[in-house]
Amino acid sequence: LGDVYKRQVQATLNLIRSARIFSNITHYFLISGDCFPTKSRSYFDAFLSDGCDIIETHDFFDSDWIRTGLKEERLVYRHWFNERRRKSMFYASLDLQRKLGWRREPPKDLTIRIGSQWWALRAATVDAILHLLQERRDLIRFFRTTWIPDETFFQTLVPHVTPADHIRREPPTHLLFSDYGLPVVFHNDHEDFLRTHEKPVARKISPNASALRTQLLNTFLSLIHI
Repeated sequence: LGDVYKRQVQATLNLIRSARIFSNITHYFLISGDCFPTKSRSYFDAFLSDGCDIIETHDFFDSDWIRTGLKEERLVYRHWFNERRRKSMFYASLDLQRKLGWRREPPKDLTIRIGSQWWALRAATVDAILHLLQERRDLIRFFRTTWIPDETFFQTLVPHVTPADHIRREPPTHLLFSDYGLPVVFHNDHEDFLRTHEKPVARKISPNASALRTQLLNTFLSLIHI
């Protein structure tokens, strides 16, 4: 059950729990293997110093964040199969639930929100989420069978445990998408372009852009506030 949940959400929770062995953690910054810092370490410190969680969150039903494809079906029906790997089973299951009227409601005390899966959260917020999940197993059951839960899980729970004025509702990662909804890949000739943006991390950096990767890593390790 919950193949995407296990690969995305549960994997992130596992990383968080593993990282808690370090007692001096102030923030958790979620990035992928295709991400690279574009600023210095001192810039990171300043970027995270305002006492806010940085995560994109929009009202799931009232916003237009989802431009095409399934929307409320992500939540009101249960999804047991991976849409990419087992497409026929995914849509057969969805069609059967529609015919049987087998809809469900989200947990009543949650306002479901959606946004980019990349975020930077304060340690206190992460602790509050982990405590909430211990108390509310129904939340895990619900998100385990939602579709693309990495775009709704933390985006919903952070505003549930954090006051609105302590949330910067934007992703901390610079990323671009093509007209086809695919992420733009950055190459060696994009260094100047990446430096013009205020966000301290960029995605996706080409695995072949060795010169760009080296320069960005050197920038991160520098003491200059870039």
